[in-house]
Amino acid sequence: MSYPLRDKYIQAKALTQNRITKRHFPLTLIMNKSNLNKVIHQYKYFYIKKRVGYGGRNIFVVKCTSNQSFLLRTPNAKNIMHLPNKKRLFKILNRNHLNSYVIQQGITSRTISGDPFDIRVHTIRHREGWRIGGMLVRVTYKDDQLTDPSESGFVMQLEEFLSYHLHLKPHAVKKMKKKLINLSLQASKVISKYYPNRNQYGIDIGIDKRYKLWIYEINIANPNYKPFKMISRKIYRKLKNHNTKRT
Repeated sequence: MSYPLRDKYIQAKALTQNRITKRHFPLTLIMNKSNLNKVIHQYKYFYIKKRVGYGGRNIFVVKCTSNQSFLLRTPNAKNIMHLPNKKRLFKILNRNHLNSYVIQQGITSRTISGDPFDIRVHTIRHREGWRIGGMLVRVTYKDDQLTDPSESGFVMQLEEFLSYHLHLKPHAVKKMKKKLINLSLQASKVISKYYPNRNQYGIDIGIDKRYKLWIYEINIANPNYKPFKMISRKIYRKLKNHNTKRT
């Protein structure tokens, strides 16, 4: 059986059936009124994403406020909408025909200074199994979950980021890197059962304030390796060469 390469719900089903990866994947449900109610009562903010999509497009961001009203950012919208109640939220969302969307628990992944970040782990398949091809961190200069994280930022080496932006000691940096490697390799093994003909994945991971790892998404169809050129031409060339190989 073949699965759509960018199906977020298939990813969720695959990763939550494994005892290791299920602890590191946010709740992801099919978009409907019942599931929306469930997520509203559980989380302060969440995403509504196109079930089959890529590149951070078609994402709605909902933030629940203390007075039971909501803040909503729609795709490509510059302004944030303030909605007084759940009924109004439902009405706005229904206008956008979200039958082919999923709802996903929001994860806060921030530096000590409050800037959002995520970690890209690029895994590659060899005859011996899955290996780490490269790891980098993307940091943006935004201070709210409702802003578009793709608007600005920079990339940097993982170890430098963990030390400078999360203030981890050398032994903690080493431990965190090992956790990232183990989780990424495990996730690659799990998802490769659904997509056995792919020879590389781009795994996006966040770290919350308790230093727990969260898998945001696994990029299966032609994961972008070009950002690695900004931190290491050697890694970039390795990934580029592997990209031209057949599985």
